[in-house]
Amino acid sequence: MCVISIAFSLYIIGYSCSDKVSNDEYVLGSDPIVIEGLTDRVYNPPTGKDVVDVRVGVGGGEIRVKASGTVGEKSAQVSCVVWNPNKKNAAGMSDFGDDQYHEMICVEPGILGNEILKAGESASLIQVTEIL
Repeated sequence: MCVISIAFSLYIIGYSCSDKVSNDEYVLGSDPIVIEGLTDRVYNPPTGKDVVDVRVGVGGGEIRVKASGTVGEKSAQVSCVVWNPNKKNAAGMSDFGDDQYHEMICVEPGILGNEILKAGESASLIQVTEIL
């Protein structure tokens, strides 16, 4: 296991988590998520929640990522992918320094549900990132 040199904590209350590394499935409570080592998770919103609002604690500060989406004329649920490649995977990435995994966390909102985009319609995802 690697230790990431900057501690990252995520706050995503009530989302279900699909952990692609451990194959665990669970629902998040109010405790922050601490990221350590290889991470590849998909956080899906609870029923009725369409906007993802993630706060990432970095050292003594926070970054907020908020996103909403539409498919056709309807609001669409926005999920959130969180990953860190860890040492072995970082070494195999041509656009990523071998040791950069120590100081990064990727938070990617996306429309990952079962929404169907029909011919002539459009989908949109609006993301706002701010330093708090």
